[in-house]
Amino acid sequence: MIKLSKRLRAIVNFCDKNKIIADIGTDHGFVPNFLFEEDITRKIIATDISLNSLNKAIEFTELRGNKGKIEHIVCNGLEKIPPVDQIIIAGMGGILISKILDRDFEKARQAEKLILQPMQQVDYLRKFLYDKGFKILDEKIVFEDNKFFHIIVANYKAIKEEYRDIDLKVSKLLRNRKDKDLIEFLKYLINYNIFIIKNIEGSSTRSIYKKDKLREENIKLKEILDEIQK
Repeated sequence: MIKLSKRLRAIVNFCDKNKIIADIGTDHGFVPNFLFEEDITRKIIATDISLNSLNKAIEFTELRGNKGKIEHIVCNGLEKIPPVDQIIIAGMGGILISKILDRDFEKARQAEKLILQPMQQVDYLRKFLYDKGFKILDEKIVFEDNKFFHIIVANYKAIKEEYRDIDLKVSKLLRNRKDKDLIEFLKYLINYNIFIIKNIEGSSTRSIYKKDKLREENIKLKEILDEIQK
């Protein structure tokens, strides 16, 4: 069995059995090969933006003895993939993931499930999903290598959900679930904001405004933390 990192293991745990799955920006191809070897998928497609990038996955597939079992496609985002049941886009920024989904919106809309793992700008991605009529079905926070990784599972419902700014930064779904990993993430955010406040220099209007905004955010974060810990 391929040994996956906690982040990648959490991603594959969201994949359903007997589906056609595309892994966009597959990198080394660990996820597609794992899905094939564990007999999770009916068909698996691995893509990357250049042949040079995709060759890492092709070589790993051959090393595992899975040549011909995984389809490899050089393409930018979703542009050359056929319609699939589930789409994985992991290891990119939230802005880039949003652009990929928006550029080939019809394919994203038709998928039963999007499994998205932004490396940063998770708030931007949540806003995109809400504004475009996607529903966030599930979320998970994984702490690995001293970093918090967010995994968002969504699909298209053509209904725009209302949200507040804090909902973009802190998952509504995990708050309602009183998720333990969210507790640690909230503590991290609060401490990080305190660190930034202490290191903002000067007394300009801009500096004061930034400090005040961070203090206001910490009040909201502490309220959420207290509510989850009840």
